[in-house]
Amino acid sequence: MNRLLKISSILALLIPLLVSCDKNKGFEEEFIRNTEQIGLTIKGEQVFTYDPRSCQLGYNQASREFRVMDDNMSDYFVIELSRELTQIGSSCTAVVRYTTKDDIITKTGVSFTLEKKGQDGLMWLWSKKSGIGAVVRELK
Repeated sequence: MNRLLKISSILALLIPLLVSCDKNKGFEEEFIRNTEQIGLTIKGEQVFTYDPRSCQLGYNQASREFRVMDDNMSDYFVIELSRELTQIGSSCTAVVRYTTKDDIITKTGVSFTLEKKGQDGLMWLWSKKSGIGAVVRELK
């Protein structure tokens, strides 16, 4: 009887963890609903935000590479897509590079889905597995 009580208690604690296995779902919804500026978000933390007064944008259509950097190029993020994303829901892999206070991080094989597209060329990219969100502008 005592053993059965212990097992039920353990299961009661584990079931909510097993049910909520998508740990990035809350970040995804917040990113898509609330992010309006060009920038990079990782697991709910805004890593880079574009400011038109002190930043630059770049886009290379041939390599599908988006570049967002500050004017002195010390802080930036770059996303290079494996293919062009034209329709909402389309996906591809990418290489993501970004700066932190004291490092340059490169993540390869990041799977992005085009979640939203604006009239002005803005694109909301989300990686469910990595918890990485980016808003970039396709410059033509």
